[in-house]
Parts: sequence; structure tokens; C-alpha cells
Amino acid sequence: MGSSQVVHHLTYVSAALAEFFAPTTPPARRHQLQLSLQQERSRDGAWRDYLPLLTASLDEALLWLALSVCDASLLRARGLECSSAADRSQLKDALLAMLLGPRRAALPPSARGKAVGLLARLARVAWPREEPRLVPQLLECVQQRGGARAHAAEAFAAICDEVAPTAARSLAFQQEQLQDDFCAILPLAHASLAAALSDQPGAEECHAEAAYHCLRAAAALLRLGWTLRPSGGAAAELPKLLRAVCLYIEPLKLRHAAEWHLRLSSAALEAIRELCERQEGEQAAGTLLAGVIGALVDATRALPKSAPQLSEPARAEYERQLCYTLELLSSRWLLRLNRSLALAILGPLWVYSQGAAVRQLHRCVRVSVALLECAGAAAEGLASNTDYDVTLELVDALMPCVQALVGRLQLRRNPQMMAEYDLDAEVQLLEDDDDDEGEEGAGEELLGGGTGEEEGFEALCSDSMAQLCAMATVRGDTIVQLLFGELRQVLPSVATASPEPMAATDVSTLCGLLVGVLPSVSDASIGALAELTAALLEALRRFAAPAAPLGRRSRAGGAAERAELALLRLLLSLCDWMDALLDGAAAAWPAAQRDGVGRTLADAASALFAHAPSLLAAGGAARPAAALLSAGARRHWSAAAHEAAALQQLRAIAPAAIAQLPEERQPALCAAVACALLLPARGAKMEAYAAAVAPWRREGCARLVEALCGGWASGAAEGALGRVGAAHGSMRCLCAVLRAFANEHRAVKARGSAPSASRRSLTSPPPPPVPPPPWQLALLEPMHAPLLVPLQSLLPAVISAAPLMLESVGELLQLVLALLQCLGGLLGSPLLLFAFEQTLSAVSTVVAASATLASPEPHSPNRPGSKSELVLRVGLRILLVMSDPPAQSAAIKASVLSPLVAVIGPSQIGSLVHDSPGQLSPPRCAQVFSIVANVLKVHWRALSQSHEQLAVLLQMMFLGLSRPHDVCSFRICLSSCLEVQDRKPPADPSLQEWLLEQFNELLYMVLAVRLDPRHSAFHEEATECLRSARTEQLVALLQRFLVAQDELSAAQKQMVYDQFVAGDNGDAPSFSRNLGRLANDVAYFKMEALHSSTPLF
Repeated sequence: MGSSQVVHHLTYVSAALAEFFAPTTPPARRHQLQLSLQQERSRDGAWRDYLPLLTASLDEALLWLALSVCDASLLRARGLECSSAADRSQLKDALLAMLLGPRRAALPPSARGKAVGLLARLARVAWPREEPRLVPQLLECVQQRGGARAHAAEAFAAICDEVAPTAARSLAFQQEQLQDDFCAILPLAHASLAAALSDQPGAEECHAEAAYHCLRAAAALLRLGWTLRPSGGAAAELPKLLRAVCLYIEPLKLRHAAEWHLRLSSAALEAIRELCERQEGEQAAGTLLAGVIGALVDATRALPKSAPQLSEPARAEYERQLCYTLELLSSRWLLRLNRSLALAILGPLWVYSQGAAVRQLHRCVRVSVALLECAGAAAEGLASNTDYDVTLELVDALMPCVQALVGRLQLRRNPQMMAEYDLDAEVQLLEDDDDDEGEEGAGEELLGGGTGEEEGFEALCSDSMAQLCAMATVRGDTIVQLLFGELRQVLPSVATASPEPMAATDVSTLCGLLVGVLPSVSDASIGALAELTAALLEALRRFAAPAAPLGRRSRAGGAAERAELALLRLLLSLCDWMDALLDGAAAAWPAAQRDGVGRTLADAASALFAHAPSLLAAGGAARPAAALLSAGARRHWSAAAHEAAALQQLRAIAPAAIAQLPEERQPALCAAVACALLLPARGAKMEAYAAAVAPWRREGCARLVEALCGGWASGAAEGALGRVGAAHGSMRCLCAVLRAFANEHRAVKARGSAPSASRRSLTSPPPPPVPPPPWQLALLEPMHAPLLVPLQSLLPAVISAAPLMLESVGELLQLVLALLQCLGGLLGSPLLLFAFEQTLSAVSTVVAASATLASPEPHSPNRPGSKSELVLRVGLRILLVMSDPPAQSAAIKASVLSPLVAVIGPSQIGSLVHDSPGQLSPPRCAQVFSIVANVLKVHWRALSQSHEQLAVLLQMMFLGLSRPHDVCSFRICLSSCLEVQDRKPPADPSLQEWLLEQFNELLYMVLAVRLDPRHSAFHEEATECLRSARTEQLVALLQRFLVAQDELSAAQKQMVYDQFVAGDNGDAPSFSRNLGRLANDVAYFKMEALHSSTPLF
């Protein structure tokens, strides 16, 4: 076009842009304009018409369009193929004139940012081959005063980000070459930025902005870890740059305008944090940080002077930035580089933070925790006694600080924290939570909570506990005495009829801190802990009488319940501590001293089991009380506590008394009573246990089971289905009883598969099976008649009425699952096969019914919480157990394989695994694929002889690998794919060839995921899976993959293919790098193709 035509055309484009952005433009017209502008960007040679606008126009929309046209025409992959170096040189001149010329101050911010990014991409493409002066010219401009310095530094920072090895920004070999070229200009870059930062000419805004962008450029340089190993002049200039950065840490030392102080200090601290976080070039980073520590010490000491000069928001932000930097420095570097300065930082920081807002105190605690954990890690390494001495010195220096900290954590002393952390509602949480919703959060978060974010009161208590635990490793007695002294002062205020809510919260806080510290305390503290136990028992005696009937406790004492619950939690921790002590160090004590600890333990256990059951009816305290009761009842107590009075009372609780509790609380108490009845004392001789169990305890367990089964599993067959439908609560109680012993069953199985069994000689006979523990036999006997026999008759009837009784099917299946988890192979083959067959029937019924249900239906299996979903969830768990049957019988394994493969295949459950609105939820899909993976693992020998069954399972594997958006399911299939490849191939040659073809298809899907940057979460596992393939197999898969990529041209496909084939694939690191380069190049070409078709606005 001629010049007049160009002017006319640009006038038309400007009018189109104005109409496009006008709020009154109709959507249809706006879409039409968008297509026209998109075509304009793709017009051949359009960039020549728009290039003069970069230095002549200040219209924001027109500049944006001009820059986009130049980007697409000259710098993107398709544009690079048809443009020349001379064309890109014209673009460079225009961009530099735009950013550094006299009109730079008037540029619209969006156009300036777009131009900076465009110049950085130009440097990636053209520097230093075509434009060797581009980066040096920017750095020379950085050295000169004036407004151009800010734009030049901003552009250089963008170039540093372009040089970073980010996926798909450029081809891999170009990226590597660019990094080598960039290292050559490091001396000039360091010197230029250091000179600019050392020059503080005045308070004008242009100078402050220039300093800010120079600091951002320094941070971008330090973000490139490989630049920390320079040679020659660069090695000498980098420390100078860091010293110049340190000049901006303290706001009071800055001569710039006050409104820039926070931004400049934050940018300087960001640069130092980049250095602290470096993993690459770690040795060089440590050497450089050694020269920075002094500046941070000075900034910490200057906090009392510099912080008041800032506004309230600015001061809080500066404190946050400085403490975050100190935390990173302390977690890794400070003790390694300069131990003497650790206290020089901590001391002034604590002095300042104790008088500051509580959020600043929290930051100070985090710095201390980071330093103590670093010191503790060094001391555990036993490198020298010096490491332990350093830890001890730090702890002694911090002891006065934590005394003040524990005082600040108590709300009665610091009521202002209520408003700062918005704790008003949290303190009343247990009182207000009268319904069952929300009890889970109410019961567990006893330390407060505030906003629930990392700055909340709960986070402060958690970090304080971490500091106290770290200090207790060397001064445990002192820490316990400190916390006990604080707790003893507040206990009288809660041992009343109506304690204050804040006092109850303080008790919860102090008890929680003691619970965290106790594992670090040595046996030398037995006197202090015995005194603490006595104080807790005395306080508990003043609460509601534990002998009150279950279910009759008042729900009005929320603060009292919170305090009582906290004391019981601490009491359980003390019981654990004393119980472990009797097994360990106390074994060498005199008998009188050991008996004294035993009596104290028995008293503590009695109080625990006397108070916890009555809290089950206490509103929001019920759920955590159930957890406490369960933890106490399921443990194997020492002989001293095993016969405690309250434990005997727990064993004697009658089923009628349990029924007084709310239905949702009964399972926890049933499980606790059963455990108390049957679990032996720790160290008891198991072979004599069955005879040692008192008859009344066995009879008590039988009465409990009979009472729970009596409502539905006994009587005439008529009306049995109705009784089952009304007895879900008792079924849940039975499940809780069985699950309480599941861990014992797993421990027995673990002993049966101990490593010693695998070290036997190949000619020696197999080891005898591990006999079941006596408690399992004792449990099976009372359950067989009242539970197992009716279960075999009722379960088929209930399943046959499944459409009407789905909830009952789900409850009964949960009971079956609990039996499998608790008793396993003790049930015998007939019962195992019965459970398996009935589960298959129930699952098939749900799958068949789902075909007639739309997704929104309340009973659809893809709807979380629906009755069908419950049946499917429990049924799949049973099928997973039966995929590796608990009874070691080849007959059972063979009998379950065919029906199991059929039910999880695409014709049944597999039909619900798809990407339509009616699909199963991700957790249920993960269950399905777990069964598939387990069947392939356990039954491979049988499957390798069955083409049909293996085809069904591999079809499910294809389905799982085709859904990488379902992270859990995909990872299960990927892991199974890797495992199956290592299995012995079938003996049949035709089946072996077919299986190899199937594996190729699986590997092709894995390769597609590995080359897709959207699925980076799987890249490491996919790389490992692909490396197991043969080279020629992988090359053929790559050819097939590239042929299907329509976004890549033929030349691009050939280039990436040749580079991968020529690359080093010999070992795992080399293969991973070569595959990473391939993925980078494919993603780069795809991104460039996508950019060419992306709408402009």
C-alpha cells in the first residue's frame, strides 16, 4: 500500500478499535470486529504499516494492536520462517526508541508492558547472533541517570525471565545456547546494576522507579541459579551487586520519596530471598549470603526506629517481608555461615516483637522455629558436640522469650487478641453447636482458629508448640515446669460450675502445648509430671459427676466441656508417657518407685475412663470425646492400668445404658466397651490369654453382640426386612466393634509375612501358619450364632429388595466389610465366598438400576451421599479385599477371578466410568481402578493364560489412562502399567504377541501424557514407565505420535524426531533430559501455532 493508503487504512483500524471497545456496541457487531482485527493481525506485511506507530502514537488500543502484529509477524515460529534479520532489526530500533526515547513517560502502562515483553522475546530470538548490541545497549542505559534507566532495567529483567529454562518458550537447543551466551554478559550486568543501585541521586520519582526496576532486575538475575557460578570478572562483580542491594533494606537509609520506601525495601528483600532459596549453585549462594547477613542484622536492630516512620499498613508489610527473609535465612544458612550472628538477629527481633502486634510476634516465632529446627537437624547428625552446644545456647537465650510468649497466648491476659483474630465466635463454638452439623470442626480445633488462615490464632499456637517442642529436646524439664506453672494458675478459674469461655480456651491452649511437648521430655521429669497428674485429677473432680447416667448430661456447659476435654486429652498423653516409662527406663528402678508410677498411671486411666463416656452426650464435645475414648480403649495398657477401676467400670457398661446415648454416639462407646473387655494387657502371654480372660468378660461381649443383633437378626422370618430397616444404628455399632480390632488383625498378618520367613532355605518346609490371636477366637465365638447365621439368611433377601432397601443393603455390606477387616480368613471359605457373591449381587443391582436413572436423581450412584453411592462405595471396598482373598486358598482365588473380572469390566461397573454427566465420582473411579490393578498383580499367572479376561482388564487400563484429568485413577493405572511390563510374558506365542501390541497402546497413551505440559504432575512417573520400553519400540511410538500432531509442520516434526533419536538415552538422567527436550520443543511449536489463531482481544 502507498503512504496515503496506509494512513487511510490505519484511520479505519483506529475507528474499528474505538467501536470495538465502545460500551454501546452490540455483541454481534463486536464479534464481527474481532474477526476483522484477527485477520488484520495475520495479514502479510502488516507489520510494516504498524511499525511507525510505535514511536508516533500514544493511542493505547492502537499501540497494543501494532505490537501484536509485529509479534506475530516477526517473532513467532511461523513469522520467523518468513522474516529476515533486517526486519527484526527494524523492530528492535522501534522498540528501543519507544521505550527509551523522549515519549517514554507518556506511554500507556499496558503498551509499555507489552513492548517490554516484546523486546525480551526479540532478545531470545535475535540476541546475540543478529543483534549483538541489544543487551549491552540496555545495560549501558541502566548505568546512566535519567528516566530511561527505569525502562531499560525493566526490559533487562524481562530478558532474564526469558532466559530462564521455562517450558515451551523456545526450542531446547536454542535455550541452552542462549544460557551460554547470557553468561558472557554477566560481568557487565552485575556492574551496571551495582552502579545504578549505588547511585541515589535524589527524591524524584523517576529515580525511585529506576531503583525499583534495578532491584527487580537483580532479583531476576539471582533467580537464575546457574548464574551463581560465574568466572573471572563476573565473580568479582556479583558481591558488589549484593552490597548495593543491601543499601535498600532499611527504609530510613533511603533518600527517595517516602511513598517508595516500602516498595524499594520489599524489592531488595525479594532479591535476597531468591538467593536463600537457590538449590542450584548452593555453594556459591552460601558464599554470597555470608556478606548479606550483616545488613540483615542491622535492619533487625533498626526495627524500633524504622518501623514507626512507616504507616500502619506499610509497617506491617515491611515486618512481614523482613521476617520472611529471616525465616528463609535461618532455615538453611544462618548457622552454617555465621553462628555468632544467630543470637544477634533473634535477640533484637524478640525484643521488638514482644512490644508489637501479635501477628509480628507470630512471625518472630516462625523465625525462631526455623533456626531451632536447623540447629536440631545439625545436632541429630552428631557431627560434633559443638552442634549440640549451639542448640543449647539458643534454647537458653530464648527461654525468657517463650515465657512471655506463653503469657501472650492466654486470652484472659490479652483480650485484645479476641478482636485481632476475630475469636468471639470461636470461643462460643462448643456452646452454639447443638446440632450434629459442624461438630467435627468444633470438637477438634480447640486451640482457636480465627480466620483459619496461616495467620490465625490456631496457626500461632501451632508454631508456638513447634518452638516449645524444639526447645524441649534439650530443656524438656524446664519447658514442662513453665507450662505446668501457667496451667496451675488458670485451673481454679475453670473448675467451677460456669467457667469463663476465655479461661476454658486458655486451658485448651496450655494443655495442647503440654501434649505436644511431652514426647520430648526425659524420665528425669517424673516428679513434675506426677505433680501435674495430681493437679489434673483434682481439677477433674470438680467437674460434672462422672457417675451421671449416660445421655443425661447437661448440654449447657460449653466452656466447662471444652476445659474438661482439654484436661482429658492431656491426661491421656500423660498416661502414654508413664506407660512407656514403665516399659523403658523404669524397669531398672527400685520396686517402690516403679509401683508409685504404676499407681499414678492407674489413677489417671481411671479418671480418663470415668469422665470420657459422659462427654459423649455433651454437644460439640461428643466427637473429640469419642476419639479420646477410642484411643484409650484400643491400646494395650500395662498391667497396672489394665485393671484400673474405671476400666473395669467401662467393661461393665450394659447395652441398656449405651442405648441412652444419642444414636450417632453409641458406636464409639460400643467399640470402647468391646476393646476393654477383650484386649489383653501389654506383654501378656498370648498363648494363655484365652484361659486368663475372666468368664464375665467373655459373657459381657456376648451380651453386647446379642443386644445389638437382637433387634433385627433374631425372631421369626416374617417382618425381618422391616426390622433390618429400623436397626441401622445397631448395625453401625457392630461395625464399630469390629473395626476396633482391625488394627490387631493387620498386625497378625504382618507377623505372618515377616522378612524372616523369606530367608528360609528353598528346601526347608514352609513355616506353619500364624495362629489367630485368642481375642479373635473370643470375638468370633459370641458373634457366630447371633450375627453370622442370620446374616447369611437376611442379606440375600435384603439385596433382592434392593430398589426399596438400598440403605439397608449399604449398612449390611458395611457390616460384611468390617467382618472381613477384623476376622479375615477366620471366617472360613464358605463365609468368604458368600460375602463375595452377595456383594457382586448388590453391586450388579446398583449398576443395572443406574442405567434407568438420570444424573440428577437422588439415588444415582454418581451422586455423593446417595444410597446407591453408599452401596457402590462399600461394595467396591469388599471386592478390593476379595481380589486378594484373606484366606490363603488357591481354590478361593480361582473361584473369585472370573466373576470379579466380569463385574468390574466395561459391561458392568466399567460402563459407569466415562466423561458424561452420569459418570462415577473420582473417588469411586479410583476404587474401580484399584481393583483392576490389584487383580492384575495378584492373579497374573492365571490371567496370562486367559485372553478374554486379560483383554477386559487391559481395556479398563486404557480407559484409566485416557482420563488424566482424574489424577488418582490415572496414577493408579500408570503405576500398574509399569508393574505389569515387568511380569513374565505368557507362554503362548500368539498371546504374547497380542499382549505386546496392547502394551504398545498403553505406552502410546503414556507418551502422549508425558509430552503434554498440562499433565506435569505425571511426568516423572511417565518418564520411568517409558524408559522401561525398548528404544526401537519408543521410537516407533514417537513417529506415530508426531504424525498425529496437525499443529506441527513436516519440517518441525522431522527436526524434533531427529534430535530425540540422536540424543543420549543410555542412562536414566540422560533419557529424562532427552525426553524433556522433546517435550519442550513439541510444546513450543504447539504454542506458536495456537498463538497464530488466538483472538487478539
